[in-house]
Amino acid sequence: MEAYNVRGSLKSLKQEPFITEKSPSEIVTLLKRRFSINDITSVDPRKDITISKERGILKVAIDFEIRKHALGNVDVVATFHERVEIVDH
Repeated sequence: MEAYNVRGSLKSLKQEPFITEKSPSEIVTLLKRRFSINDITSVDPRKDITISKERGILKVAIDFEIRKHALGNVDVVATFHERVEIVDH
């Protein structure tokens, strides 16, 4: 469920007015707000979010993992790579 919410938060950036004009820190702040609303705790914005702008294309990627305790000293880990590209208009 949390991975689905991360994907949705990332895709919602496409609807944000003037997103391609915002600084990386402003974009991270927008994502942090969405993560707070959706109770997303598996993403560390400082290390899991990568933002770049190349030739009028804003690229935002989130690489994160979800770790759940299974039994004894065994954890289940799932890794995710979510990415969105937004073209400057």
